[in-house]
Parts: sequence; structure tokens; C-alpha cells
Amino acid sequence: MKTLSVIIPNYNNSKYLAQCIESVLAQDYPLEEIVIYDDCSTDDSRMILKDYAEKHPNIRLILPDENRGVSIARDQAIRTCTSEYVTTIDADDFYYDYQKLSREMAKINASDVPACAFSQTVFADEDGRVTGDMTLHDLQTDFRFRTITQTIGVYVARDICFPLEAYKEVGGFVHDMKLFEDWDLSLKLLSKCPFYFSGGYGTAYRQKNGGLSDVDQKRIVRAKIRAFRQGGKYLKYTLSERIVFYARTYVCALIDTYVAYKHRKQKQN
Repeated sequence: MKTLSVIIPNYNNSKYLAQCIESVLAQDYPLEEIVIYDDCSTDDSRMILKDYAEKHPNIRLILPDENRGVSIARDQAIRTCTSEYVTTIDADDFYYDYQKLSREMAKINASDVPACAFSQTVFADEDGRVTGDMTLHDLQTDFRFRTITQTIGVYVARDICFPLEAYKEVGGFVHDMKLFEDWDLSLKLLSKCPFYFSGGYGTAYRQKNGGLSDVDQKRIVRAKIRAFRQGGKYLKYTLSERIVFYARTYVCALIDTYVAYKHRKQKQN
């Protein structure tokens, strides 16, 4: 059975920390460690984290004295791990299913080669209440094409379990990326490992003000194209993958811009 560590980057998410950490502690797969990197929070996060670390010996804290950003926080924490596999979860999210990691690691442990595994994302509101359609989809079908083109939709692989060695080989998280850094990593890992869908639910992604939906569409398009091109250094894209990616990226940007415009007009009226 492969060893696994969980990485939790945090910055000023004290109101969500308990739900996140408790959801990790409740997982039925044995964890080698839970590494929490607090990126110089100015709220009471560190007090909460120190209390958890005192009660749970497998929680290890990294408490730097300078704010570095989430990509650096994840990367530095991951590189301190000694386990064979690693996964991450943001401090304002939580694992919806206590079998999330055991289902994913079952796929990995059954593989003859180093592999990645993921589950279906669940959406939650700011108070942690699950929202939206809970239909379980077959995310294994055409996974590579749908991931590269971002046509896998809102159920995109999130907080995957991945081999630490492969992570290091592809360079890990890009330090200066603030958008789509998870997708960038998935593209690079696709060149090294097969991806397996666990068949169940995984992370509950908390949707709140200041999230991706509030970001300017031009920034989103630039970030997507940057990640796509970086992934192309590791993956050989097919012509259809290129066409679908660029078409979908610009069409989605136009639609989202129009929807935002209509929403502003309605508020003005």
C-alpha cells in the first residue's frame, strides 16, 4: 500500500480551517502526514493550527515569516514530503466524502505503473452547504481530451493524488501562477502518468466572493493559454485538441463577459 501525504496551504482562512482539517482527519486511508503551510496569515489561523498540531501528531506545520503565495506554499510543502504520493486541498475547501482518498489510492495501488487518481468535484456555498447537481458522471471517458480542452466541465479533476517523483520530474507548481495552476500541473502529469477516476465524490469546492467568477475575463484567457502552452512542452497535442481548446476558451470568455454585462445592467435598473 502506497504512502500518502496531504498538503493544506492556508492564508487567512481561519473560519474554514476546522471543517477542512476535520474532513482530512476523517479520511479512512492512513495518512503519513498532514502538512499545513500557513502563508503568514493575519487572522487567528496560526492559533487554530497550533492547537490541531498539539492534538494530532501526524499534523506538521510550516510557518514561514514571509508571504509567498499559494503556488509557492503548495510547492514548498510538497517538496518536504517523504511519502510516495501527495495530494492537496485548499484551506477553504473540504473533502465531501470520507472515502475520497481511499477510493483514489485503491486505483493507484492497483496500477502497475505510477498513476494519478481523482474524484468528482462537489460545489458548496460559503457556509459549506452543498449546491448544484449531484449526478455522478463517468469522468474516465475521454479524460485526456476533455482535460486538455477543458471540456470536462465543472467536474474538472481537483486535488488529485499524484506520485511525488513525477511531480518533481515535471517541475511542480509554477511559482508565479495565480490562476489555473492546478490545471497546469495536471497537463504536465498527463505526460508521465495515467489518470484514474475513483468513481465517487471528492473535494467540496467552496464558492465565495473573490473567487474565479469575479476575475477579469482577459486575465482568465491569458492564464488558460499560458497553462496550455506550458503543458505543450510535455504533451504532444493533437490538432483537434488545439482547435477545441482555443475555440472553447474564446467562446466561453465571450459568453461570460456578456452574462456579467447583463448582470450589471440588471443591478443598475
